[in-house]
Formats: sequence, C-alpha cells, structure tokens
Amino acid sequence: REPRVIRARPHALLDQVARGGLRRPARKAVHDPALIRSRAHQAVHGLAHARDLASVVELRTLPVGVHVEVRAKERAAIDDGVDHAELLDHVLDDPARRGGGQPQHGDAGEAALEPGEFTVGRPEVVPPLRDAVGLVDGDQAQVHAIELVGDARPESLGRRIHELQLALPERNPYLPDELALKSADSQPIGRVLQAPGLELWLDADVSYGAPRANLFIELAVAQGLVSPKDRAMAQLYRLLIEDNLSEVTYPAYLAGLGYSISVPDSGYQIHVSGYQDKQLVLLETVIDALMGAELNAQRFASLKASLIKDWGNATKERPYSQAYSALTDTLRSGQWPRPMLIDALETVTLEELIAWREDKLDAVAVRGLAHGNVSQQDVASLRSLLEAQLPLRDIRFTEPTVRDIRGALRLQVPVDHNDASMELYVQDPDDSFASRARSSLAAQILYQSYFQQLRTEQQLGYVVSVTNRPIAKRGGLSYIVQSPNTSSAGLEQATLEFIDAFVKSINEISDEDIEMHKSGLINRLLEQPKNLNERSQRYWADLTDEWYTFDSRE
Repeated sequence: REPRVIRARPHALLDQVARGGLRRPARKAVHDPALIRSRAHQAVHGLAHARDLASVVELRTLPVGVHVEVRAKERAAIDDGVDHAELLDHVLDDPARRGGGQPQHGDAGEAALEPGEFTVGRPEVVPPLRDAVGLVDGDQAQVHAIELVGDARPESLGRRIHELQLALPERNPYLPDELALKSADSQPIGRVLQAPGLELWLDADVSYGAPRANLFIELAVAQGLVSPKDRAMAQLYRLLIEDNLSEVTYPAYLAGLGYSISVPDSGYQIHVSGYQDKQLVLLETVIDALMGAELNAQRFASLKASLIKDWGNATKERPYSQAYSALTDTLRSGQWPRPMLIDALETVTLEELIAWREDKLDAVAVRGLAHGNVSQQDVASLRSLLEAQLPLRDIRFTEPTVRDIRGALRLQVPVDHNDASMELYVQDPDDSFASRARSSLAAQILYQSYFQQLRTEQQLGYVVSVTNRPIAKRGGLSYIVQSPNTSSAGLEQATLEFIDAFVKSINEISDEDIEMHKSGLINRLLEQPKNLNERSQRYWADLTDEWYTFDSRE
C-alpha cells in the first residue's frame, strides 16, 4: 500500500500563530498506504530438443572489451543479495508494455494472458494523500494553508496575532463539489460513442463504494510514434509537459486527483484518476498543455540533458535487466536501443521540437474509457471537451508488432559489470490465447525445478528464473540467469542440460501434479479485481488490444 503523508490543517497553523509564532507544521507518515501432458515438446510447442529449437533467442551479456565468449571481469564479485522476487520486480517491468500482468513466484502463468502494454516512462504521479487532507512534503518551505501578507519576515512572526495580516489562498478548483455515488448500473462495459476520430467506452461501476473513477484517453497521430527520432522526441516532449504542469496541477494532487502521460506506439495516452467530480477540469488542463504549452528554453536544455544521461546510464543496469531490454528492443516494433535514441535526440533544438509537435498533433484520433462513478451525462461532457480541444480526424491506431524468430538468433550485449548473465527465449508459434495459456502453464511447472537445480544445487547464480514472457500479444518462455562466478556459456550449457532432463522426465509428472498446476493458474486468472484501479487497467488492456468482449483472462 502506498505511503501517505499528512500535514496539519489550516486551523492548526492558526493555532500556532496565536500561540506566538508560525512554526513548520508537524508531519506524520502514515502507511495507508494448458500445458498438454503427453510429451515435453508440447510444453515448448513441439520443439523436442533444446539444441534444435527453431525459435530461440539467446541473450548473453559480456563485459566491455570481450567480443566472443563471455567471462566476468577477473575480480571478486559481491553478491548483492538479489533474489527471485527482486528479479521479477525488475525483469517484468518492461517499459515497452502498457499494463500486462507481472508474474511472480507461483504466479508465472498470469502475464501471458493479459498482454497489454506497459507505460513508457515514469510511473503515474498520484496524489500524496488521496483523501486530500494536507500538503505533500513536510520539508517544503511552502505553506499553502495560509498566506502571510505585508511585513511577515521571520523576525516579525513573534508579534501578537492582531498585528499580522492573514489571507486565505484562492479556492482549489479541483476540490470536488459532489461526492455522492451515481445510481447503480447493471450494464456491462460498452461502447457509447463511435464517430469519425472519436470512440468512447463506459462502465458505470460503484461496486467499490467510493466516488472515484478512471479516465483513459489515447491520442493517435498519423503513422504513430515508432521511429527512433519520434520515440526520442515524444519522450522529451512528455517530460517537458509534465514539468510545465507540475505547479498548476499541484492543487489537483491535494484534492485527491492524479494524472499520467505515456507514449504508446499510436501517440500519447492520458490517464486521470481519483475523485470523479473534477476529473474533466484536470483533463482539460492536461490536454491544453499537451496541445500547445509554451516551452521554456532553459527547461528544454536541462530535461534533454537529463534524459540523455538517463539513457546513457542504462549500461549500468544489472546484466539480466540489460539482456531483457535488448530482447524487447530486437523483437518489438517501436522499441530501440538507448544509444539509438541518444543519437536521435542529441542535436534536436527547441525550435525543432516545437515544429515536431505542430506536425504530429495537427490531427488526432481518440479512443477513451470512463470507468467508475460515471454516467452517460459525464461521457457527454467528455465528448464535448474532446471535440472542443482536439483536431479530431479519422486516423488508424498503430498497434505494436513482434518479429518472428526463424531459426536460432544469438545476441551479445556488452556490459560493464563483474557478473555474466544469459536469457534463453522460446517464442510462442503465434499470438493465440491457446499458445499463451500453454506458456503460462509451462512456466509454472518449470520454475521451481529450474530454480532448485541452478541456484540451490549448482549455485550458478543468485538471479535464476523461468517465466512466461509476453512481448505485445506474443508470448514465450524465458530462462534467465545472472552469475558472479560462471560465464554465460556455462549458464547456457546448464540451462540446455536442464531442458534436456525435463524432456526426458516429463512423463514422470503425475496427473495430480498437472491438475494442481492448472487449477492454481486458473484460480489466479479468475481472481476478481481487488479495487477499481485494477479493474480499470484490465478493461483498458483489453480495449487497446481490441478484445471487445473484455474476457481475455477467461
């Protein structure tokens, strides 16, 4: 649960002034904050022997300066204590995806059946306290609860209260006026508007008992944002817009609202969450900035340098993480290695970025979802806002594609690190739900044995995992190892030996064990969403995958 911070309300500040001086308010942190059983080749889609895999990508990371076989640098490596859970926290946080599942130990099969895209860039910025009871950071000097007017220097704060002139700030425009729940609606999610350039979906859902909602708006631009130059420019522009909005949206955070901007292949995506009543006010502010904010030259230079530095620092990431990213960059459209993004951005000027914005946002198509404490009237207001603010046109949404692996493909990734790592990826033959289900079940069956043999018994590495790994809608099995004492060639050999042994012993797996794994996977897939946000994310993932029955998990 997210950490939340509460700071004293205005009346507490006034009490302090009355007692003889304005002191920084006290702060208090509050933590509210189906694999077929007959043969092993069916577990990996008909590929009976690991050395003859027809659709394999192996990524092996090498230290800098080594060009062929992989050895870690000849100095002692320190085990930094990474375990399987931490591996999944990093490995499955693929920035190319919008929101698919993140399998963990005992949960390996879930992600492949929910193949949405992760958001590109920063995680969503959410209000520090969704119930809007105070300010964010006790270390900030700003106190918006009261404003001292006139001669309010520190030395004068000890004067008696009647000598001070106090003024209240302007009313927060994002504070909700209406917190009542809408009438319950038994209708399922459905499309309520389809017009040229605009498609809106609605699910009125008050089952979680709070006046909250989620708005998702995706803006498609002509030809999408898939080239290295477009991806780099789009990420920089996103940062500039978020920077531009940081001050004006601060009151929205205090009022229990949050927003995020991300960059899917189609263009831009805006997500607004929190109390429903003033969400359109915040959405209007964000769209207005996205379409035409005034950009500051100094902030442009600073954020451009910071983004290039962040991309350059990717070489310092853990080896298994770099292997994971390299696989995505190789197979998925719209994903590029960081050096290519840096080259595309280094010479870009502010004037070029503005011209790029004018060209790309000259016409857009929109698809959106409103879910939660919303009604048909709210969707009508949303339509009016979008038609007024956006140059709507009938533009096709760009969907991500995945490269077919034909034969064996070997990639070598240089890294400046003591450890070596390896990823062996077995791609599904297609993007059907049946293939994803088999990969999910195979990963669940394989994980414990792979971990036991390579980490516990052979002690080859502290990062050991086998998981189903969807790239866009295409699933697959991914074997991942990182080791401080074994080369990637050794890790590869150990993995192939494990697969050989599994192929020979698969008939030893009992019917009871197969059913147990199947039942566990099915139960997880059928788990009901725990909160409104989780249900909204499931809807949005299916919608952007154009799975309009919204039952991909079933």
